[in-house]
Amino acid sequence: MKSITTFILLFVVIFSYGQSKEETQVWISQQIQYYSFKDATSVNVYKLRFENSQLIINNIFKRTLPNSEETYVISYYVPINDIKSIQFEEKDNKTWMLIGTKSGKETIKYIPPFFVKKKRNGLTTMYELPESKMRYLSQIEIVLSNTISEDNVKSRLIKSFDHLIRFYN
Repeated sequence: MKSITTFILLFVVIFSYGQSKEETQVWISQQIQYYSFKDATSVNVYKLRFENSQLIINNIFKRTLPNSEETYVISYYVPINDIKSIQFEEKDNKTWMLIGTKSGKETIKYIPPFFVKKKRNGLTTMYELPESKMRYLSQIEIVLSNTISEDNVKSRLIKSFDHLIRFYN
């Protein structure tokens, strides 16, 4: 009887305080979007979604020039079960989050911008980037604000990604 009670208590504690897969995904998405890098001339916004065991990252990059503004959309498809590590590097007054694959395999699908939206003098035009080619990578970089170092968010993101990977393995 004592072992059954202990088992039930352990079961309740484990499932009451652990984040679900969906909660982990939402938290990761919120943090990366919140800490996306912005400065006076450029904005990197990252929108994350999770579909079919993949982390899909859409990077909306907007650059403001003296007389115009350009917007690019870059997409990455990352197989979650192939993520080896999440690391952070500080450089150029930014924090770079590196997502690497197991054994350096090139399994991250990179879809570059095929078109650029350009605003100039109130007119919006679209133009094609003919050299853009889809390819596969072994690592991607997400540019974040240095404020991510506050509140221990970097280590919490690493733990959250580790938790998420366990759901998919």
